[in-house]
Amino acid sequence: MYPVRRIAPLLLVGAVVAGCGSSITQVTPRTAAPTQARAVTPFCDAIDQNRKAAEPLSRGRIGSRVENIEQVADQIRSANQQVGALAPPEQKADADRIVAVLDRQLRVLVDNDGDTAALARDPQIEQLTRDPEYAAANRRLSEYVRSSC
Repeated sequence: MYPVRRIAPLLLVGAVVAGCGSSITQVTPRTAAPTQARAVTPFCDAIDQNRKAAEPLSRGRIGSRVENIEQVADQIRSANQQVGALAPPEQKADADRIVAVLDRQLRVLVDNDGDTAALARDPQIEQLTRDPEYAAANRRLSEYVRSSC
């Protein structure tokens, strides 16, 4: 039996899959700074759309089944494409790396009829999410979203 872990919404940045490789998406919440207004940009809007698309994943736990996974995956992929296309040049490589990992996770979920335990069984996902370069890209992009959106 797999440990029960909450599937965190991926920030695309969808996906970014959190540290242990158990999450599909890691959403960096948008918080308003009390002393400065945040710019609303197409990129930040794409991040919000990504977050909304990933909501069905955030309700599950490893070992649960995501209903309508093909539709959910299509919506997340569409949102991820927008995030990648609208990422600022200095964030583009990080966004692309995260989207690639998220796409792998979505394929595993779709291939396994939404069974989230399949994520924990996939050695490629574990390898990808434990890669220090992936972790660094995830951190940089999350920090950018937190400070800019």
